[in-house]
Parts: sequence; C-alpha cells; structure tokens
Amino acid sequence: MLKFDSEKHQYYMEIPSVTQIIRSVVLPNQYDGVPQHILDKAAEWGTAIHDAIERDSSVMLDEEQTLLFNSYKKLVDEHHIKIIKKEQMVFYDGEIKYAGTYDCLADILGAKVLIDIKTTYKLDLDYLSYQLSFYAMAIPEKIDALYVLWLPKKGKAKFIKIDRVPDEILKETLKRYKESIC
Repeated sequence: MLKFDSEKHQYYMEIPSVTQIIRSVVLPNQYDGVPQHILDKAAEWGTAIHDAIERDSSVMLDEEQTLLFNSYKKLVDEHHIKIIKKEQMVFYDGEIKYAGTYDCLADILGAKVLIDIKTTYKLDLDYLSYQLSFYAMAIPEKIDALYVLWLPKKGKAKFIKIDRVPDEILKETLKRYKESIC
C-alpha cells in the first residue's frame, strides 16, 4: 500500500476507507441490481441534505428537502441532542489502518454518541452497525452509544439506536480485508 509520486518525489500510504472495507468484506453485494444512475441520484440527494445539516441552513434546499431538514431539527430537539462535532475525519492507527468521516459526535443527556445521518429509501442496519463501530473504534475517547438519524423521502424521520460490533470482530474484519487485497 506504499505508493510513490515521482512528480512530487513523495511516498504515501493508501489507506482504505470504512466504506471500502465494509463493501469489500462484510456486504460485497449491497447494491447489486441497483442501476448506477439511481445510486448517483440518491447520493446527490443525500449530499444536499448533509451539506444543509453541516451548515445548519436549509437555504439551498428544495421544498421536499427542506421538510427533511426540518424533521432533522425536530428530532435533535426531541432527543436533546447537543452537537459537539460534525463531519470529522478519523484515522485508525492499528496494525491495519483505515480512515473515515463520521457525520456527528453529540452529547445526549451526558452520554457521548456517534450519529450517522441517512436519507436512504431503506435502512441497512448491518452496514450502519459496522460503519459506526469502525468510527467509534478509531476515536480515542469513549463512545457510549451509536445512533442513526434516518430522514427518508417517504415516511417518518426516526432516531434509532444501532448495535455496536465488538472491536474483536472489527479487527478480524480488517484482517479479512487485508487478505482480500493481497
């Protein structure tokens, strides 16, 4: 995974993302059968909502997206979520390294929690469990719980607790990932 950029005369390491690891080892067929144009459109939709949440402003959203943004604000108030950090990169410096960007670190009534924001049609709880658990393992401070704030286009927005994958299983998943790329 060590690379050399001859133009800059620099060495660097390619570090896999949490998403790469999960899609390679845990859920390799997650989006089989879904046309790429559908995935692209969904990604564009979700990115717009994420950007608005990060800016804490719905100014650039259309009417339908603004409804979801307002649902987000309502859930934050209802669940006493105090945002500590948004969109932070994390790096795991273990035997097998990885990186990722979590959506939100928050305080809920004294508990430190990681929250992922999803705008998907359907929630993939297995994916979320691995995703948030990998982020939590990379954060040096203790994380008390994992949640998803789900903002589907159709249906009611929900705040759902996510089960944490034990670190031992995550480390085994990292070994399987390393074996798959060698």
